[in-house]
Amino acid sequence: MTEELFDEINNYRTGNDIGRWQFLTGNVEKEILALVGNDMVAYFEVDYFGGVGGQSGIIWKERTRIFEMESQQDVVNAILRQFGVVKEKGKRDEFDTVGLGRQRKTEDWISETE
Repeated sequence: MTEELFDEINNYRTGNDIGRWQFLTGNVEKEILALVGNDMVAYFEVDYFGGVGGQSGIIWKERTRIFEMESQQDVVNAILRQFGVVKEKGKRDEFDTVGLGRQRKTEDWISETE
């Protein structure tokens, strides 16, 4: 999620927080669930600086939270396993298997697809 999209969804206000997320608010959750309906979808945030930080993630299925972890290690891998991702031989983990380490910033993912 970019800062611009966050601002647009939250009408340029802070929004109603859900836990300690940086970009997940009640408004964002509502928009996600409206777009995906009853499908299973995940959202995660990863924040590290100088090797210190953590991961937070949430999974919704049929518009219900079925998994939620905040500020812990290995959250993204746990989420990816819920979607059937299996660590490939020669890869460090599920995160590496699906190539999430290619970019460090959200903006870099966007420019990669343009």
